[in-house]
Amino acid sequence: MDLNALNSSEVKGILTLFARNIACELSNWADAQRELGLTECPKDDPRWGELNLNAPPTPVTPVRVPAPSRIPQTQSTPKPQAAAASSRSSVELFKAMQQSRSTQAFSSPEEKRTALEMQKAQCSACRNCPLGPRRRDILWGYGPSDASIMFVSAGGNPAELDQNRLMTGECAVLLDNIIRAMSQINPEASQERIYMTNVIKCACIPAKGTALESARKCIGFLRREVQIIKPRIIIVWGETAYRAMFGGDALISQVRGTIMKFEGIPTICTHHPYEMCKNPSLKGRVWSDLQQALAQLR
Repeated sequence: MDLNALNSSEVKGILTLFARNIACELSNWADAQRELGLTECPKDDPRWGELNLNAPPTPVTPVRVPAPSRIPQTQSTPKPQAAAASSRSSVELFKAMQQSRSTQAFSSPEEKRTALEMQKAQCSACRNCPLGPRRRDILWGYGPSDASIMFVSAGGNPAELDQNRLMTGECAVLLDNIIRAMSQINPEASQERIYMTNVIKCACIPAKGTALESARKCIGFLRREVQIIKPRIIIVWGETAYRAMFGGDALISQVRGTIMKFEGIPTICTHHPYEMCKNPSLKGRVWSDLQQALAQLR
């Protein structure tokens, strides 16, 4: 542009527009700095986002229902008809419990574990999507049946099955560090009080572009897990899990930090640890979301 060919009013208008653009950019930058300043990592452990790859992730053992102990044979052996009737009554009781969503439906951790094992058995027989025939096993949830917090990720990674982990590699290390930082704020956020699960239950990587479709096929099992566990807060990691649970095509950056309800339980969605490993600048925002989740436990 030839500035010599412009009159003074035109030059003044261009300079004014240029100044407004600069002011707008500075304002956006200031807002971003203010947000990061308010949502930085905790002061008592500023290294929660660092990756100590020399130390392997903490091994986690899935919760399993203990096998019933053998009862010595006595002279009065139950008749087969009575045993069958007892079995039928147990199934009917479970169905009645399953249909009820009240807090009295599963009043003890033992009842919850039994219900979870029965759901796991149903999931093992599922063939509702192409992953079923290809899988080696299922990625069922693990943790206390009376957990305060439930972590939900997308799933579909066979390595998680081998390591008994919700995530693997750098993501698992980062998740361990996050849990340690959360537990310093509230003991209810300790490893022993978190139930971890995936939306996709098959230990099989979905074909490219089909992860969300597979996740939506599995959503019924996740719903029943939530109904049985009844955590106080659900934390959803990543966009695929969010879209499977709530529908729509919103980006995780648009919905993160917002308190929603899934099966009546307060739920907060945030960036997946994999995203934080690629973009560490997201850690401040994720920590802000987790602080909101911890506030639900007060």
